[in-house]
Amino acid sequence: MNVRNLHRGTLISASLLLVSIVLPACGATRLPSPLPPTGAPTIGAMGTEAAHAGSPGSATMSKALVAKDVDKDPLPGNTQLADSIRLGAQIFNDTPTYAKQYVPTSTLTCASCHANGGQKVGALPLAGVAPQFPEYNTRANRIFTLTDRILDCFARSMSGTRPPADSKEAVAVAAYITWISQGQPAGQNPPWRGQNKIADANLIPIAQLDATKGEHVYAQNCAMCHQANGQGTGTGPNAIPPLWGDKSFNDGAGAARLYTLAGFIRYAMPLSAPGSLNDNDAQQVAAYLLSQNRPAYPTKDQDYVGVKMPVDAVYYPQQYPQNPLRK
Repeated sequence: MNVRNLHRGTLISASLLLVSIVLPACGATRLPSPLPPTGAPTIGAMGTEAAHAGSPGSATMSKALVAKDVDKDPLPGNTQLADSIRLGAQIFNDTPTYAKQYVPTSTLTCASCHANGGQKVGALPLAGVAPQFPEYNTRANRIFTLTDRILDCFARSMSGTRPPADSKEAVAVAAYITWISQGQPAGQNPPWRGQNKIADANLIPIAQLDATKGEHVYAQNCAMCHQANGQGTGTGPNAIPPLWGDKSFNDGAGAARLYTLAGFIRYAMPLSAPGSLNDNDAQQVAAYLLSQNRPAYPTKDQDYVGVKMPVDAVYYPQQYPQNPLRK
């Protein structure tokens, strides 16, 4: 992104943060969960392993996150802003339909990772995140605005192209995330942010991971929804996303880092019992997923410049001449 677009992104993010201060108080209606295809497990059942106080998905955290619904909860009185928030919710939950020009091949949506409109504890919730920007981004080794972060998700997690920072799509997603973040003070991360992590003491060294073991875990716990070939089913808000191949996230995405993906799997998957996989199984199945082919992010050589590259960045030839999970 050039300096002019970065400046635009900063202005957009700052304006949205101001909006978050003045938005009216909203009701406690929970955003409806997209329904999976017939025969697939439904969202919401908690596994016992993750249901301890303070863990992702715990009762304590769930009560703290009050989800909002653009169809039921009050929106700003300004019509343009309200319409932008509604569009942001549509893009968030069905990106290939409402922002198709930027994700022409992917069937992933923002909600593929940030479930229930970014408001499900244990599934990378974004409620309360907007006021924390600008913040430092290690991969880019610079300060990111909220808009910068959104554009990166288009280019990496959905393997598309970055919308212009001042496009209606980028502004709408930022407006929606700001709206669901209303009430969270700046500089104070919500308790549910950054919780999809496996404890350092339980991380398995990359060289000791076994994609074959992960394949068995996948067959038993994941294939019923994502299919044996990993390509998922359907499109739109009810889609089960592909986990590898041409329509999945690319190798520069955050999910292409092994411990990042394992943390998401550990607490958000499987849908029928999130938290039921233990630390070991979550890492082994992540190894299986990241041993597969996926789209190449074209400028990975510009990532982590001037900073130490994480050990779990398995697709980066600067660190691993060959993906260490493909043995």
